[in-house]
Amino acid sequence: MVVNDSRQMSTSEKNYHSFELELLAVVESTRHFGYLLLGISFAIITDCNAVQYTMKKEEITPGITRRVSKLQEFEYDIKHRPGQQV
Repeated sequence: MVVNDSRQMSTSEKNYHSFELELLAVVESTRHFGYLLLGISFAIITDCNAVQYTMKKEEITPGITRRVSKLQEFEYDIKHRPGQQV
């Protein structure tokens, strides 16, 4: 199942690095569709390899930690797929 959600970026979000924007999109999507995702296992497919590696790091910045902590209630697997294959 492919699900789409969108919104405009805030002024501060426009200054984010591309991988932070990708992570923000994941968090916002799980927030928006959380009622459908709770209790099931699902895959997050991204063309941003940094998102996958960030989840495995032990030390990350506080802002990223806040976003990642919002995903803890879900059972998910992050998969990288190069941009031309998405």
